[in-house]
Amino acid sequence: ELDKDPSRRQARYEALGKIIKAIKLEAGDAVEILLENMPVSCCFFGGSWKSNIVNTGSELAMLGARYGVGVTLDLCHLFLACNELRLDYLTELESALKSGLVRHVHYSDGDGTTGEGLQIGEGTMPLAAAFALVKKYAPGVVAVPEIWFGHENGGRGFLTAWERTDKLLTKIP
Repeated sequence: ELDKDPSRRQARYEALGKIIKAIKLEAGDAVEILLENMPVSCCFFGGSWKSNIVNTGSELAMLGARYGVGVTLDLCHLFLACNELRLDYLTELESALKSGLVRHVHYSDGDGTTGEGLQIGEGTMPLAAAFALVKKYAPGVVAVPEIWFGHENGGRGFLTAWERTDKLLTKIP
């Protein structure tokens, strides 16, 4: 279960703010800081942990606005977090997109609470509906597929993702 203690969440927000402030102070205008949302249950090469901050679209939008930074919206991360937190995915996606802070989108298909990086069309995400919202609220945003091991075989996984994405996008008015 995600830690919902308001004082502990606020402490996490303040710690994040201090990190962002330090980066801005050090880097100045040389970099653009983009905050990215994470799933609640994170897995990486056999390791796993729980993320207790920046899981939902509304939280991503709120923190980006609070600290004056843009955001990278990971569609799959949001889907997995919404499944785990029992939130409506498209509502949370719209919340993030309406913020006007989305500068970059990562996407793949997903399933359940940990099925990240799946090939387009091989998970349970409502990708066509998600892409329609991205197109509506952030039409010029850069979107990059993040397919698990998509770089192997000459990048075949990424090429397949782009081909399948193109087919989905032609169906969106």
